[in-house]
Amino acid sequence: MPELKDVNFHYCGELEVTYDEQHPGCAGCNPDHYDGDDYCRCGEIIDVELDTTSMRSLGIAKTIWQKMGLSDEVYRYALERHIARTPPDFVVRVEGGYYGQEIRDVILDHGSCSALNELLALPPLKLIQRILMDEYEGEVLPTLGRAAPKVRSVPLSSIILPNARNREKAENSYKYNNDYIKELSGQVPIAVCVEDQGTFRVIDGYHRISAIKRTRKKGVEVVVLKTVAPRKKKTPTQKGRRLWR
Repeated sequence: MPELKDVNFHYCGELEVTYDEQHPGCAGCNPDHYDGDDYCRCGEIIDVELDTTSMRSLGIAKTIWQKMGLSDEVYRYALERHIARTPPDFVVRVEGGYYGQEIRDVILDHGSCSALNELLALPPLKLIQRILMDEYEGEVLPTLGRAAPKVRSVPLSSIILPNARNREKAENSYKYNNDYIKELSGQVPIAVCVEDQGTFRVIDGYHRISAIKRTRKKGVEVVVLKTVAPRKKKTPTQKGRRLWR
């Protein structure tokens, strides 16, 4: 399995590398710099720029997922959410080629690579907890049980947006267009939910669920978590009887 530091994003379709070339060895048409077909081989790449303005978290997460051979969909969800929140930085590497210098690859810089490796080293439950804490810092989250999160396909009609304020805000938002939300829902789980007697209460994903409800999809994949049942309280009783119910 390749390491994250070696994943090449040059041809992932999300980044655009631009550069200029110079040919310092060609001054005076020095024949030592040409092959038998009079083709210059002394080209040097200069002024390299990396355009990330059209970069999508979905595409970067997909590249990591595929090239590292990952299989647990929980990690795919976490990658997409982390990258959407904290876009990574990249390094363009240049090397000498047969016809002069060429782009070798585009890789994650050290800081971004370390942060993503730290996430990928977590077990599934701790990974989702980390994503939720980063996304909703300072907000009260449900107490989760020890069961590992599972990715399940569930009817869209069974998904509930319990927080009225967040629901109204998401339903009036067009953060995601239909084409992107359809692509997203076809590749990664769309939300994190808690199962509650046949329904699924959304913890993370209000905007995405609201957007996909505007399409004609009937079901979606979500990350399903289990919560801890409330503990029974001690209640005083008559002498000689147990204090637990």
